[in-house]
Order: sequence, then structure tokens, then C-alpha cells
Amino acid sequence: MFLSIISFIFAFTLVAISHEFGHFYAAKKSGIFVDEFGIGFGPTLFSFKKGETKYSLNLIPILAYVKIAGESNEEEIDCPEEKKFYSKPLLNRFLVAFTGPFMNIVLAFLILTAIFLFVGVPKEAFQTPLPRKSAFCQEIKYSQLMGFPPQIWTNPLNISIKTPISRLSLK
Repeated sequence: MFLSIISFIFAFTLVAISHEFGHFYAAKKSGIFVDEFGIGFGPTLFSFKKGETKYSLNLIPILAYVKIAGESNEEEIDCPEEKKFYSKPLLNRFLVAFTGPFMNIVLAFLILTAIFLFVGVPKEAFQTPLPRKSAFCQEIKYSQLMGFPPQIWTNPLNISIKTPISRLSLK
């Protein structure tokens, strides 16, 4: 049970990181100021700054987030007005919003591809060779079907025309 919970949290966090990375990447490519990209919540355990963005790993490593300038009115991030989310063209804002869910689809595709490539690879079915004659492969010979020799069997119409409906007899 405990392992199932940990696996679920890990999978959910992986999806969240992928999703937030989509927003992060599109914002950076659109020239929008990204203040922070973080994994988890709570007090910061480890962080570093590269360029204008702070990357952080927090105490409880569940979920992820990206803090984009001008995206919400709750906290104002100090940056030039032209680098804020709401000052960008509609297409750029759409792409920032769209790439998060799109990355979920990409992640699902990658996971399914990995599963189909590496799980369920067929192995040799039989370790020993099959016997030459098994009970299921015995040769069966019939000399007559409903009183007719095998040459007539190839055309069932001959049998049905020449024989009234009766019991099927094999000899």
C-alpha cells in the first residue's frame, strides 16, 4: 500500500513537472520574464539562479510550479512591462497556456512508446523441441465418406445430388 502511494505521488509529480515545463519553455521562447521554476512546495532546500530565472527544489517534492511575470495579480514581480505575460500578443499568451497540457500528451506518448518497446517482448515459447508426432497431429485417413471415394469429396455438389439426406457415415 505504501509503495502504491509513493508510486502515485512520483507519477503525479512527473506529470506536473512536464506540464509546468511546457509553460516555462513557451514563456521563455516568447520573451516573458519567468521568475522561478520550482519542484515541490514548502521551504526551499536547494536553489540556483541561471539568467533571470531561479530554479528550486522544495522540502515536499510533490507537484511543480512556474512563476511567470504578469500572469496573476497576487504578487507583482519586478521586471520591465514589455516582459510581462499580459503585455504579449494573444498568440504568445495562447502558446504559453497551451503548451502545459500539450506536454502532458507528449509525456503520455513517450511513456506508452517506452512501454510498447520494452515490456512484453516475446521470449522463446518452448525450451525443448516438440516431438515429431503429437497426439494432435496424427494423420487421419478415411476411405469413404457417405459411401463415396475421396475423389468425389472435392466437389460436395456431387455428393449432395447423388445422395439423399441421411446420416453421415465415415469408414
